[in-house]
Amino acid sequence: MVNLVRCFLQPMQFGWQIVLGTLIGFFGAAFGSVGGVGGGGIFVPMLTLIIGFDPKSSTAISKCEDLPSSSGCFL
Repeated sequence: MVNLVRCFLQPMQFGWQIVLGTLIGFFGAAFGSVGGVGGGGIFVPMLTLIIGFDPKSSTAISKCEDLPSSSGCFL
């Protein structure tokens, strides 16, 4: 099982893609919360095009990003 997990995980290098993705994610969550939408239309293309994740992983990560965003707006 450990070898199977190592096969799919690739090391990420800290660079401009991570910084740009973090900024877009932060402001996307902020503007998405203000507008009342989850921000999936911002997160999925950002994760796919800038960070380099595949679309299936980008969709799953976008769903995980919606929960803290909506929780922060609720509080």
